[in-house]
This record gives sequence, structure tokens and C-alpha cells, in this order.
Amino acid sequence: MASVEPEAKEVLLTRAQALFRRTYPELSADIAVFAPGRVNLIGEHTDYTNGFVCPMALTAATVIVGVGDVVDEDAVGSAAAAEGDLLCRIVSTAPGTELAVFDCGRPLTPGGGWSTYVKGVVAEYLGDLPPRKTLVFTFACASSVPLGSGLSSSASLEVAVATFLERVTRRPQPLVTRALRCQSAEHIFANTPCGIMDQFISAMGREGRALLIDCASNKVVQEVQFLSDDYTIVVCDSKVKHNLGESEYPARVRECRSAEAALRSRFGEGNFPNGLRDATPSMVEDLHAAGLIDDVVHRRAFHVVTENDRCQVSRSRNQPFHIVTAKASRVHPNPNPDPKTAKPKGLRSGDGARGLRRRGFAHERVARVAPRQLRGELPRA
Repeated sequence: MASVEPEAKEVLLTRAQALFRRTYPELSADIAVFAPGRVNLIGEHTDYTNGFVCPMALTAATVIVGVGDVVDEDAVGSAAAAEGDLLCRIVSTAPGTELAVFDCGRPLTPGGGWSTYVKGVVAEYLGDLPPRKTLVFTFACASSVPLGSGLSSSASLEVAVATFLERVTRRPQPLVTRALRCQSAEHIFANTPCGIMDQFISAMGREGRALLIDCASNKVVQEVQFLSDDYTIVVCDSKVKHNLGESEYPARVRECRSAEAALRSRFGEGNFPNGLRDATPSMVEDLHAAGLIDDVVHRRAFHVVTENDRCQVSRSRNQPFHIVTAKASRVHPNPNPDPKTAKPKGLRSGDGARGLRRRGFAHERVARVAPRQLRGELPRA
């Protein structure tokens, strides 16, 4: 298997600048921003259930270069606007994307392919402006985050757009606020009921560290440092594409919500302020035995509860090696593992791929391998 390194930020910056000059030769870009993709080490389907996750930012990222300003809304209807000088114009190096143009002086609505994500973030920031003011901007973006690979290309774009807009408006926001606005944009404009993990790690990720995030409080509860050369995290793109809004992801969210409703009905409304985060495996088993949840919902709920326990075990060890390899069976044996998050068959501990696993609805593979193995072919899964 060939090793392909993501393009460096400097290369992405050069590509974005070149596209900007080709597309808008009359303008000069004076803003450049960057936001990374991510991979999750542990904590699957726990962010939208107020649980724990432990992602890390990647060198694969989105870079935006452009120019913008805050203008009077009345100016948007002027002759300059008719010529496109007071509209929002965006272009990307990504294959299959087209130059998009929209007017921030009018109500923004979903639709328009990749521009949906941009417009969603813009809508979140228009409220920061004084009365009768609106935004105009022009930008070009380049990204090395593979589209649809489960590495959060949409969150990377959203956070880059948010950072760009904060530069245009000269109103920097706290990083948590930036992440929450991008999550809201994904909910409203992309119709994806995602948790906070993707936007949070893209906004707050730090080099050489994974972040253990409490998704109920939206706080980083622990930083896990990667200081040893004894292991390397390898992310492999299987080339299987997916779209969270069109995949089984929304159905999974509904199934988890169904389990939370059953918990509150059986054990008391006030006992589960954080939903499945506050449940135990025995409670989930009780719901299933009583016929209050079906087999599918049982698997979903049991996975979330035990996955949160795994994150807590990993937290106590403060070791990225243990975060990747911690097994649910060490906390609560699961005789009926959820096949959507189960470990692929064919792995041997002697392969040096201890911890290789497949995420539930994404398709990247994460492995801890010895550096010597990077010189040859990775173990097959």
C-alpha cells in the first residue's frame, strides 16, 4: 500500500492563491485561514448523545484565501451589486465544484451543493453585524481532506469559513462559539444532526495532541500528548464515500433518541439530563428485557454506554496507545456487539496493527504501527 502524505499548508495556500488570481484577477486577497480535518481515536456515536470522544486534528486541512468587508445593506442594491462587486463569490479547487454566488443582503437558504455549508456558516455570523449592515466577500479554497472519507471535510470547510468571516468582521469569537456555530450550520443548512466533535476538534485541535472532549459540557477534559517515537498513527482512506446527511447516520441518531426516551419513561424523567450518558449497561439490558426497545435500538444504546466507559478508562491511563486499543470487553462484556462499529475480521495481534478498527459510518482506518512497518506494506484488514 503506497503512502500518500497530505499536502502541506504551504502547498494548499499556493493552490488557493493561484485559483483566486485566476478567477478574480481584479482583486488582491488579504486574508488567509486554515482549519484541519480530524480522525477519532475512541468515542463513536457518543458526541450526539452527550458522551465522550477523543479525536485528533490532522495535517490534512482546508485553506481559504480571500477578501471581504462589512457594508451597508442599501449598497447591495446598487449598480455595483448588479455587476457582482457586492455579492459573495466562492470557488474551490475540489473536483465537481462550481463557482457559487449569493447575496448576504437577502435571506440565505440551503441548497447549491458545497456552497450550502458556506451559506450556513455565513447565516450564523450575520447576527454579529450592526443594524442595516451585511457582508460581501470573495474567496478561493483548497483542501487536502478527502471528500466523504469520514475525516470531516465539511467541518474543516465550515471552521475555515468561520475563521475567515471573523477576520472580515473583525469580531473574533471564542473557539467553542466558533465550533457551535459551525455545528448549527450543519444542522440547519446541511440537515445533518451531527454532534459537536468534528467542528470542535477542527477549531481547537493542537499539534501532537488528541483531545478528550466532554460533549455534554463542550469542554476539553484532557489533552493526550504524543511524545513517543515508539508508535505512529496511520490513517488509511478506503475510498468508500459517504454523506452523513444521506447515510444511516440520521437513523442512528433517531434510534439513540428512542433509547433515551425509553430510559426516561422507565426510570424517571429527571434521572437522565444527559440521555444515554447517564445510563448504565444494566439499564439498557432492562429496557430490552422488558420489550421497551427492539434489538437494533438495544445494540445502539449498549454501544454508546460501553463506549463512554472505554473513554473513561482511557482517560485514567492518559496514554494514546491505550486509547486506541482499549476494549469494551474490559469494562462490560457485550455478547452482541453492534456490527456497525465492530472490529474488522482478519486482524492478528502480531501484525503490529493492534487497534486497527473501522468507524461506524466513516471509512477511514486507524492503526498504531511500529515505525519500521511504515517502510513496507501495512497489514491487510
